[in-house]
Amino acid sequence: MKKTLSALLVGSMLMFPIPALATEDTDTIHSLSFDKLDEEMNAHSPLILNMGDSVANASSDLSDGIDGLKKTLNGLLNSPNKPLDYVVGMTMGEVLAKDPGPKNVFGSEQERLDYVYAEVNYINLFNYVNQITSLQAQIDSLENNQGDLWKSWLQVEQGKDQTIRGAQQLYLSYSDLNNKKDNLSVNLSLLQKQLSSFQLMESLGLGTHLQVIEVESQIKDLNMALDQLNKGLDGIKGQLNVFLGQDFDTTLQLKEPSTLSQSKINAMDYEVDLADALVQSYSVRLEEDSDKRKDAERSFTLAFHNAYQDVQDKKKALDLERDKLTNTKTKYDQAVLKNSLGLLSNLEFEGERSKYTTQVNAVDTAEQDLLKSYTDYDWMKQGLTISSTASATSQSTGAAGASNGAGF
Repeated sequence: MKKTLSALLVGSMLMFPIPALATEDTDTIHSLSFDKLDEEMNAHSPLILNMGDSVANASSDLSDGIDGLKKTLNGLLNSPNKPLDYVVGMTMGEVLAKDPGPKNVFGSEQERLDYVYAEVNYINLFNYVNQITSLQAQIDSLENNQGDLWKSWLQVEQGKDQTIRGAQQLYLSYSDLNNKKDNLSVNLSLLQKQLSSFQLMESLGLGTHLQVIEVESQIKDLNMALDQLNKGLDGIKGQLNVFLGQDFDTTLQLKEPSTLSQSKINAMDYEVDLADALVQSYSVRLEEDSDKRKDAERSFTLAFHNAYQDVQDKKKALDLERDKLTNTKTKYDQAVLKNSLGLLSNLEFEGERSKYTTQVNAVDTAEQDLLKSYTDYDWMKQGLTISSTASATSQSTGAAGASNGAGF
């Protein structure tokens, strides 16, 4: 049974990809927000909804098995034909001391009959005791397994949390790819205007054809990159649809995640949050051995510290990008004024606008990075161990491993 439960739990923690499981729920989701993702996953995800079935079935099977064995044991103990004594008039040692040889060894026929009866009765009793002992051992073993089911249930809850976090990472990866797409689109627009300018200069004999070829090559590269990004975006939507028990090509709108509020950052209290997180920690709670439990506490504390520090680092990075945006906005406003006065060419103005738009997207990306980091910190507060390596791997897997899709 333990192998069955282990197979269940290992399978439930697999993040990417998951099989396309369909539900009978007719409430198709066409619009999804990050804040409601965990709620929708708990309500619709076949993986989550079915995750505890094997443990529940195992628990039911154990209860039925224990009840059946106890009925058999009680039947033996209360049987009217059960052997009530070892022998008639002698112990088993005394019986075995007799020579089971020819009839003339015994003093009388009665003595021989007593011997035969004693031996047969002992064998019956031996078998009877063995049956009772075996049944009781089976009952004890099943009851021990039943007592260990709390671990399986705890691992199921851990698997559910990991599944929801995996969906959140996909969602945030989608937002990150959208920012990259915006940057590429801005650069593409600028290159197309540069191409027109170089083509005009070439026709007037003021430029070379080499300049035109170089810009055309850059435009081709950007179009290919945009095509790959679009496929990645569609692939992420497809995987989220599968997570939600829908066909991968179901039309799904992913709303832009809300910016993390400053109040949540201010509410972070390392010591208090760590103490609560250690109580909730799956890795700590699953260890019964005291030494291993202490090791689990140390490992969890390190991971929690890293998660807390990562939030602080991402907050500083966001503040820096916002400062850059303030400076870029000032230069852009100046460019708008100069362009309106004819002191700045349209191509130079487009260059300043491109820089400004790129910095706006850089701030958006920093905000998403902070949200990712805080989300992991929040999961650790709920007891899920998140290492910086695992976080980076899941994020890259979500973006790079997104499959091709259509119809989104």
